[in-house]
Amino acid sequence: MATLSQLFRGRSKQVDLELLSKVADLMIGSITDLREQLRRLEGEIEKLKTKSAGLRYKGVFSRGEIYRADDAVTFNGSMWIALRETMSGPPGPDWQLAVKHGRDASRGGRHD
Repeated sequence: MATLSQLFRGRSKQVDLELLSKVADLMIGSITDLREQLRRLEGEIEKLKTKSAGLRYKGVFSRGEIYRADDAVTFNGSMWIALRETMSGPPGPDWQLAVKHGRDASRGGRHD
């Protein structure tokens, strides 16, 4: 690949400036295209991060843990499913009740 000094050897300064201007325009156009592609790819990555592969049971709810959409947890005997990324605990706007707790058999509850 030729160096810049080799490209400009024997040319007038006016031609050099015109050539540099064209090269700069091409580089700016390329950078602009790359930035747009990068923005699109970042958007696709974010979509893939939030895309559900189905429910993921995460065990008993733990304060301070980050839960993503479709993470399922147990809380006070019920199972809850996260609707979006959250650190808040169920019940609340970020959670959907999936299975309500039943009667406690140790307290004499009957199961028919």
